[in-house]
Amino acid sequence: DRAVDTAVDAIGARGRGAMLPHRIEHCCLTRPETVRAMAAADIVPVPQMPFLRERSTDFAEALGEERMARLYPLRSWIDAGLRPLHSSDAPVVEDLRPMASVYSAMTRRDRAGRQWGVKEGIDLHEAIAMLTEWPAAAEGLGGRLGRLAPGYRADITVLGADPWVVGVDEL
Repeated sequence: DRAVDTAVDAIGARGRGAMLPHRIEHCCLTRPETVRAMAAADIVPVPQMPFLRERSTDFAEALGEERMARLYPLRSWIDAGLRPLHSSDAPVVEDLRPMASVYSAMTRRDRAGRQWGVKEGIDLHEAIAMLTEWPAAAEGLGGRLGRLAPGYRADITVLGADPWVVGVDEL
């Protein structure tokens, strides 16, 4: 918590006006007042959702139950106007599949099926935007990348099933 607070204070002191928004990589624990300060300073949180899925036991041991429920507060960030970006933290994590991160962002489940901070789960549209639209916007390319739309350049990922049709457990 303190490291993020320190970064937010330093960035906030400089004020807005950077060509691109500042980012906090490995942003994982933020208090409500920190979230408000991040929104005011236009800071982009960059969490690593594979850690919730793969390393929750380590995090729970280090943080305790109460703080674990606040780990990667996606819903709070989005509700405050922040647009978090997915990051895999490769090669540290085992599962690099983007849809596995989408699943974790939505369900807040780890590999053992435990749920952490259920109220911080987000919907499919938001989880997909963390991989597409929001990273493009954070790089200043929101009008050219991040969507499948006329006039946009596109990289296309082919999935085995339509994520809007199959259940979340099929992601």
